[in-house]
Amino acid sequence: MATTWTQSPEKTLPAMMVVVVDRDEDIRSALGDLLEDEGYAVVEAESLVEAESIIDAAPEPMVLLVGDAEMADRPGLRFFMAVAANPVTRHAYVYLINTPHQNKLPELLQAHGNVEASRVDKPYELAFLLAVVSAAADRLRT
Repeated sequence: MATTWTQSPEKTLPAMMVVVVDRDEDIRSALGDLLEDEGYAVVEAESLVEAESIIDAAPEPMVLLVGDAEMADRPGLRFFMAVAANPVTRHAYVYLINTPHQNKLPELLQAHGNVEASRVDKPYELAFLLAVVSAAADRLRT
């Protein structure tokens, strides 16, 4: 009697979580829809305070898509320094930067230390934004 071996289906990686942080609900929703269409699990947050609770509850690394450097005021910098100091879970950050606010980005990157961070200048091409998010997610998976 011959035994038939069937190949088990390959395990698929769980969807990478992307947290979209932006004060503008329309922007959050549009970016969230775009990222979900690309296969990411998306959570939207209106503020860094809201994002902090999501980060604290996250068991796995995730990508944070921060929609405006204006949110990086002093409390925001303290938030990012606390995140960077937490060795438990490593996350990647993608900043969508308006030209007038580019001067705040070096403070964010310095606060991060070795945290993965990328910058996307506005206006941006959607394909470029998706490529940056994909590269950030790939770095976290390795």
